[in-house]
Amino acid sequence: MPQRVFLHVGSPKTGTSFLQHVLWSGRHLALEQGLLLPGDALGHYLACLDVRGEHAAGARIPGAWRALVDEAMNWGGDVLISHELFAPASQEQARRAIADLGARREVHVIVTARDLARQIPAHWQENVKGMVRQVDDHRATSTDTRTDQPFSEFMDGLRADRSGTNWFWSVQDFAGVLDRWGGGLPREHVHVVTLPPRGTPPAVLWERFAGLLELDPSSFDTRSARKNDSLGAEQVELLRRMNAVLGDRLAHHGPYSRMVKGYFANQVLAGQQGSRLALTGADHAFAVRKSEAMVKRLRTAGVDVVGDLAELVPSAEDAGGTPARDRPEDGRVLDSSVDALITILDRVHHENQQHRDTVADLRRELRRARRSKAALGAGARTRRRGRWPVPLRRGMLT
Repeated sequence: MPQRVFLHVGSPKTGTSFLQHVLWSGRHLALEQGLLLPGDALGHYLACLDVRGEHAAGARIPGAWRALVDEAMNWGGDVLISHELFAPASQEQARRAIADLGARREVHVIVTARDLARQIPAHWQENVKGMVRQVDDHRATSTDTRTDQPFSEFMDGLRADRSGTNWFWSVQDFAGVLDRWGGGLPREHVHVVTLPPRGTPPAVLWERFAGLLELDPSSFDTRSARKNDSLGAEQVELLRRMNAVLGDRLAHHGPYSRMVKGYFANQVLAGQQGSRLALTGADHAFAVRKSEAMVKRLRTAGVDVVGDLAELVPSAEDAGGTPARDRPEDGRVLDSSVDALITILDRVHHENQQHRDTVADLRRELRRARRSKAALGAGARTRRRGRWPVPLRRGMLT
């Protein structure tokens, strides 16, 4: 059987964080079953930037792709390289990457995909989390512009984009991503894994993905896997307003990513109960038309489907929920902000108590260590005195 390289190239907001967490946390299990994840998770992210020529973003990026390729070539079994930001690579960039892998390997390209009625609000929400906005050129990075863009402006931009050249379509046009990355590969080596309908346990997606990689799904832990959970309408609006006031005071590739996105959004706000954002009316109809067109292109392309392409077409149930265009009432946003403040204060109090307990424990250990040192010092002095010569008294020697 030929040695294979599976290249999971997208798309964002299709369960990629969940899948990657399961795989990286169970990396040793994958290795035992013959699948190597070369490098580390950060290395896969840097490699996708390297492939796309985004070298201005950091000194460690040049050579990141080659490092993964070299490790893959030196492994005797199957290999998986996975990051959703491979998706916007141009056809030429993708062709070069495939050529790097394909000299001695059987290359497979994988895209995970979800219906646009869920993808569009989720993608906008991720922009708000990352303090970015829709850009008009897919060659630009998603962080080239920063704003508190409301959903209505984001949605109007998508519907007005007849050419499909902006950032959103570069990563969410699943048929286009597969065409750029897998256009020169045998059809049976190009795979789309569909996300099941809303409410389906995450394990179903994992079983589909693991089955494609010929891993035993039941041997991996999916319960503790980190998921990039969606926020409710009130929580997104709170974050959007905060971004407008925050401006440039926190650097995007440092404090903002850690403190606002990583902590405030994903840990504090994600724990609140909010109203589910949904496309309604003409927006939902637009998502249905675009999804149907993509599914038709995938069927025509003859790619391998893991799941069901019908799952990529929004259902009427997806139109239920809070219309994404409607901004939540100020009172509900205020309630969310008060709840967030209470959560943060409670955590700060708990952490301070832990710190105080730790300091008290350390002080007790220090006192014990000092007493032990003093006792050891006293013992040493006693032993030294016992070895000193005893002075001779007159008359002791005759």
